Amino acid sequence: MKIENLGTFLARHADDLLQHVARAFPPVVREPGELPPLLRRPLGRQALAIGAAKRALEEYNAAIVVGEMGSGKSFVAAATAAATASRTLVVCPPHLVEKWREEIEMTVPGARVVIAETITDLERARKLADEPHLFVVMSRERAKLGAPLVNSGIRFQRNLPRCVHCGQIYTKPKTGVPPSPKEAKKLQRPVCRNCKTPLYAPDPERSRRRDGSVRYPLAEYVKRRMPRFFDLLVLDEAHEYKAANSAQGIAAGILSEVVPRTMILTGTLFGGYASTLFYLLWRFVRPFRQHFGYNEVKKFVETYGAVEKVEVTYHDQRGVTARRGNLSVRAKEIPATSPMLLYFLLPVTVFMKLADVADGLPPYYEEVETVAMSPELDAWYEDLLDWFDRQDLRNQPELLGAFFHATVFGPDTATYGFEVKDRLRHRALEEDLLPKEERLLEIVDKERSEGRRVIVFVQNTGTRNLAARLERLLNERGFRAKALYAHTTSARKREAWIRGAVRDGFDVLILHPRIVQTGLDLIDFPTLVYYQVEPSVYVLRQAARRSWRIGQQHPVAVIHLVYEDTLQEKALALLANKAQASLALEGHLTEQGLNSVANSDASLSLARALVETGSTTFDPNLVKIATLGVEAPSQRAAPEPKPTPTEADAPQAGSGAPAPLRLPTAGELEEQGIQLRGRRRPPPREAPFLFPELLMVG
Repeated sequence: MKIENLGTFLARHADDLLQHVARAFPPVVREPGELPPLLRRPLGRQALAIGAAKRALEEYNAAIVVGEMGSGKSFVAAATAAATASRTLVVCPPHLVEKWREEIEMTVPGARVVIAETITDLERARKLADEPHLFVVMSRERAKLGAPLVNSGIRFQRNLPRCVHCGQIYTKPKTGVPPSPKEAKKLQRPVCRNCKTPLYAPDPERSRRRDGSVRYPLAEYVKRRMPRFFDLLVLDEAHEYKAANSAQGIAAGILSEVVPRTMILTGTLFGGYASTLFYLLWRFVRPFRQHFGYNEVKKFVETYGAVEKVEVTYHDQRGVTARRGNLSVRAKEIPATSPMLLYFLLPVTVFMKLADVADGLPPYYEEVETVAMSPELDAWYEDLLDWFDRQDLRNQPELLGAFFHATVFGPDTATYGFEVKDRLRHRALEEDLLPKEERLLEIVDKERSEGRRVIVFVQNTGTRNLAARLERLLNERGFRAKALYAHTTSARKREAWIRGAVRDGFDVLILHPRIVQTGLDLIDFPTLVYYQVEPSVYVLRQAARRSWRIGQQHPVAVIHLVYEDTLQEKALALLANKAQASLALEGHLTEQGLNSVANSDASLSLARALVETGSTTFDPNLVKIATLGVEAPSQRAAPEPKPTPTEADAPQAGSGAPAPLRLPTAGELEEQGIQLRGRRRPPPREAPFLFPELLMVG
């Protein structure tokens, strides 16, 4: 029996595999088709993206646009809306409301744009229903936030809770026991069993905002008063709606139910864990509901993600003839995904890369630098670790947050000490300059000598204010540095504030990555330094691309600084695994930056070997709704694409040419006794499977 490794196998059959993919997934949109009248011409493949999104909305009432930061997602959305809808509702982060209005007015001729801050604004939009292109732009905060609810319909008489409408005693639904006054305040939306009247209402004392407007969630108003008024819902930064029970996720889901078509936009669709996709698909892609129910996220993860199970056996030696003990099994999700997950994404998703719309972008570099700790810092860190080692973290979950901050962020803020409330007061380290601070000064000095401004991303901007310390250190050494906080200026004025800092000649900005992760252009700062580990792969990927955008003339460098032999390295490695899985789902398979510190994943190894095969190309024109973006590395010229062979071109027996790799069909797998999982409806018997082992059970 001849045995060969996967790399050799894929190198030998790469062309056949790719030809099969071209046959199994023929391009849905080959040409952009007729575009609506626009005030700006699409760049590069933006026209194809508009045609693909339009087709997805027509076929499935849903479209997902996944585009690298700066690739023009808002332009594509506005143009698609002009082609498919007359009344469009846009929900975006609060600091992007004005930018969305500008984008629409610069794209769609004759567009009327209403910014919905209050119910009055929505009613004003209703009067403009006859406009050919009406856009209502609403911040997600206005969509989700209303006055807090209070259980004002329950009053106590002789210590018994009664309904204020019918006077009957109120009892808790599950137990049938009357609640105490303290419990009654915490009830979630109680309803009287007798008269069926809600016993809750908005708090009248907190029902108005500072500007005098009524605090009522606008998503709820659209649901109750304006159902089916809008033709299309556009959700910007849609990855922020991934949580099951977040207020903004629920509000977005409410709007999606009352608007016939939904388009979601994001630069980071996937956060590494399969579960981060579940509620996005369930809320906004209705065909997904044929396969999974709302509460079947666990089944989804087991089918299309990865679960690590750890078995721990506790033995008891008191048995005479045999040991007694019990078995504990812990299961947790790990960053990985099955390629079969693309079946849910291919029909409705447009993948856009910056290279698809902008030629001649400067290089983008990403690297990880490890910094050795000083003996004093090392001793300080070891003392802190020793204290946590003596704690039973498994039985004290309240310490887990403190453990993360101490072990990952602690070395960066050692000069502030570290405290755990009522438990630990770790001494402050008396050092004028920590090793990582010294390295940062060297980086800034080098970048300034080359005429490059620097942004430094930090996590600690509150009690242990690292941003203020770095600002002081940089200014003391002759640099012009400024710290930007969330409260420095309003979200809407943040970009103007940054432009003002550039005009004033500042070399360095120090800030938390979350306050610039969406919508802002930072092309004046081509060097980005992650001084501390950013725990969220969404924030990291979004903020890291703020500088590498259309209009950037300088190479962009992203540097991650971590202390050597600390848990910062492990945290960064975990984040790298999540980022790697996220990029792989979008078709980006690289060996640079964070990927260099990530552990290899089986499915990624398969895909990477396919990409690195010298005779392999993946023409993005073959797939329009989901361009995977698998490209030949830039240092190697891509070979000419081969035409897809026909049956007449297939090599005949005895011709000496290698026979193409034949893939098994669903019917053949079933005849072999292999069961396919994860699908409520069985696949067609003639459907071939590229990697059938990924669907096998047993």
